[in-house]
Order: sequence, then structure tokens, then C-alpha cells
Amino acid sequence: MKDAPTTKTQLDTYQRLGVQELWRYENNKLEIHVLSNGKYIKSAVSPTFPNLPIIEIIPQYTIQS
Repeated sequence: MKDAPTTKTQLDTYQRLGVQELWRYENNKLEIHVLSNGKYIKSAVSPTFPNLPIIEIIPQYTIQS
């Protein structure tokens, strides 16, 4: 059985593919990463949904489900 890829490897793959916005949900916490100058940076706001508090909303809904 092959080991699962590390988080860093997964981010690198998405980065090479040019994925502009990446959401990661882990341990009841949402992180938004935005591609800027070829590198991912954490963002408090989603460029796709700039007027929604996504980081607060998503964990609330997953806890309720």
C-alpha cells in the first residue's frame, strides 16, 4: 500500500495546475489559499465569494450535519 501524499505535495500539484483558489477543511477549521505570483497564500476571504464569511459558515454547517 502506498503512503498518502503529504499536504505539501497536494498543494504543489494544485499550484502547478494553476488552481486559483483552494479550500482545505481539517480539524473543524477551513483554510482558504489563493494563488498569488505562483505561490499559495492564506486568505481570510474567498475571492469567489467575497461577501460571505465562508471561513465561519462552513465549520458551523459541518458541525450541525
